[in-house]
Amino acid sequence: MESWHHLEITTSGRPILRENEKDVFIDYSVGLYHGKIRVDDKQKGRLFLTSQRIIYVDDINPLKNSIFLELNNIDKIDYSSSFLKRSARIIIFIKKNVITKQTAKKLYNKETNDVTISSWTCPICFFDNEYKGKLTKDISLICENCGIPAQFDSISESVKTKIVKQQAEKNICPSCTFINHPYLTNCELCGARLNHSQFSVADPNTKNKTRTQKQSKIAYVQLSFRKSDGTLFYQSLEALLDKIVKKDICNKDVVTVNGVSVNDKEIKRFQDGFTSNEQLYMIQEKFNSVGISSLERSRENQLANNDILFNSALSDMNKLISLANNIERLYKGSNTTDAKKPSLIVDRDKFLNKDLFLDEISRDIYEYAMTESQDNETSNVMITLVDLYAMYNKAMRIGTGFISPEEMREACERFPKLGLNELKLMKINNRILCICSTNSLNYVTAQITNIVTKNPGSDILGINQYLTPNDDGKSNWTTGVLNEILQNAVNDGSLVIDEQLTGIYFYKNDFW
Repeated sequence: MESWHHLEITTSGRPILRENEKDVFIDYSVGLYHGKIRVDDKQKGRLFLTSQRIIYVDDINPLKNSIFLELNNIDKIDYSSSFLKRSARIIIFIKKNVITKQTAKKLYNKETNDVTISSWTCPICFFDNEYKGKLTKDISLICENCGIPAQFDSISESVKTKIVKQQAEKNICPSCTFINHPYLTNCELCGARLNHSQFSVADPNTKNKTRTQKQSKIAYVQLSFRKSDGTLFYQSLEALLDKIVKKDICNKDVVTVNGVSVNDKEIKRFQDGFTSNEQLYMIQEKFNSVGISSLERSRENQLANNDILFNSALSDMNKLISLANNIERLYKGSNTTDAKKPSLIVDRDKFLNKDLFLDEISRDIYEYAMTESQDNETSNVMITLVDLYAMYNKAMRIGTGFISPEEMREACERFPKLGLNELKLMKINNRILCICSTNSLNYVTAQITNIVTKNPGSDILGINQYLTPNDDGKSNWTTGVLNEILQNAVNDGSLVIDEQLTGIYFYKNDFW
């Protein structure tokens, strides 16, 4: 499985998408084959097709066995229909330029060899020149500043040599210009595809070395569809690959994107396009700037450039200070601390039946409840199903169709089936359905009892304020949940109430 890469997933077992990556289609009960060899630990999982990758999320062990394949590494695909007990399959042929991690390291170390750099000082203008290699008497030296040839005997005392490592070609992102590691195929910041990525690094995790060597020679993989025929997935994948091919054809003559070179062949052809007369004119202009007048002219140009650079630096510093003030103001005025990553859009049209749709909705609700309703200090979650239904539809379902209350309840009841054990659906006072973590009910009850003991006569608003440690006044516990917990405590006899015209006040029961 050299062409596959390990996948990062969320707590609910859903893949984390890159920036500007969109999901296209989802299929279930899919197994993987490397060539004709069955991959034993990847035979039951969900298959996601996105605008950049084919993602396999294992149902049994999603953290360890979830992997993905880049669409840019696919050469071509083929479809094989089901026959008797043989399930329908999609055959994916991998490009030949995808290499392993060991080969990549050898190439990277080969390109970062040590290089000797010699420096010498001109005896006329005292300019420090550099020469790639070791200086000898047979080498003719000309000062880059004044253009006067120098004898080796006159500069021998000023010669210094140093050994530096030759850096490999920079892997610059064409979208955000971030310099990535040469191993990466996608930008670490924005997730865009990198054009200068030198290697496609895989992390094979097999036990038998002989079997791995046989698999490395296989140039195709198979996707086996157990419960569907895979035709919709094949058609969507074929359309995406055609789109990528057309994009490459249209952009084959592009030299730069956002100022970053993306096509070395076009750049070389552009450089080779200079005629010999033009090159001769450039060389003549370079050698005309020699002598004392050249030194004076270079000094004046240097002073002018320093003045321009200094003014530009002051302008950039003012802009940077203004930008920092804006960022600080934005940070102080925002309640959110973490940037939200792109998430999958759970659309009904992407699923073959309602059961598969409810499974994915259940994972989405679980992830939403864990991120939006979790207490910051104790990591407890407790929210009524009505509040969660309203919040989820408002935040996540705009543009994709609301879910019904029945679908919300069925999805929450599927938490144990899908292995989402940190949250559960329970009833409080045998009437109110809540989504809560394992110890959240006992924790909130103990906190309320402690608050009422220290502050007798507290109402529900006062109790909510005591439970809110943040200065912004944002509570992690809804009023409906607190009301039901207080009513449950009154029914158990741990609290008593004093009902007046101004409201209901709670006291600890010290009488019986």
